[in-house]
Amino acid sequence: MIRALRDVDGANLDRVQIVKGWLNSTGALQEKVYDVMCYDNRSINSKGLCDKPVGNTVDITTATYTNSIGEALMLAYWQDPDFDPKQQAFYYVRVLEISTRRWST
Repeated sequence: MIRALRDVDGANLDRVQIVKGWLNSTGALQEKVYDVMCYDNRSINSKGLCDKPVGNTVDITTATYTNSIGEALMLAYWQDPDFDPKQQAFYYVRVLEISTRRWST
């Protein structure tokens, strides 16, 4: 179960991801990113990724953006489709915001 809430002073949320890491049979670190939820009812494809890119509200000429896209709150349930009980793995949640102006602008 995942619950993500945007920062009060930040941008709305674009997507929730799970990053999975594990060691393969030779001891090399492997990593895979799964999109769990995407705003705007975008679908998640068979590769576990959002099927369309995120929108963008940044106005470069005024160095502003709006929170007119994205979500303030995202709730999701995720279960590892590649789960192997014999494999040691780690997981962490990553939440991406919509694009904002660059700090140096």
